[in-house]
Amino acid sequence: MKKRILVIDDEEIERVSIQAQLISEGYQVSTCPEVTCALKELGKDPDGYDIILCDIRMPGLDGYETMKRIRAQERFRKLPIITLTAKAMPEDREKCLEAG
Repeated sequence: MKKRILVIDDEEIERVSIQAQLISEGYQVSTCPEVTCALKELGKDPDGYDIILCDIRMPGLDGYETMKRIRAQERFRKLPIITLTAKAMPEDREKCLEAG
């Protein structure tokens, strides 16, 4: 069975690029441009995703807030979330760990 990945990124070109790469590696991939879409997608099938890839630099609700909202739901507390960004800052690692 293929591993399912949810990609959350506000940039369409990034979502398409990441999705294409992961599909070529044999994964099943869904994408969302922001947290509301992601929460709806996760709610459709709570056990359906094996991992989330989440951009941390998004307008409005950034990746930190997105992670906090996902982690606020008990059923997603152990779902692996990997953060992505094109402009990593030294403090980003600590902020990601704090957000879950």
